[in-house]
Amino acid sequence: MYDTVVSMYGTVVSIYDTVVSMYDTVVSMYDTVVSRNETVVSLYDTVVSMYDAGVSMYDAVVRMYDAVVSMYDTVISMYDTVVSRYETVVRRYETVVSRYDTVVSIRTPLLVL
Repeated sequence: MYDTVVSMYGTVVSIYDTVVSMYDTVVSMYDTVVSRNETVVSLYDTVVSMYDAGVSMYDAVVRMYDAVVSMYDTVISMYDTVVSRYETVVRRYETVVSRYDTVVSIRTPLLVL
């Protein structure tokens, strides 16, 4: 009877060891899953960070483009102002020449007399 009890105890201990081993395996598998999940989250965070950096770079390029367009518009405006002033000077010159011609045309017959 004692041998039977010892044998049953050994069987129970063996079953317990098997259950503990299975539990350890499950815990190990869970740890692996958690570790892989953390790796995936880390990769996702890296991708999001790279995307944010790309968006930031795109925004910087757009701002630079806007600045260039603004500078171009300023240069065009300055050019238009210079052309307008030049045209004003030309009109004044033409007015002066016309007045001179008028004076000369009036004065010339008087000189002949």
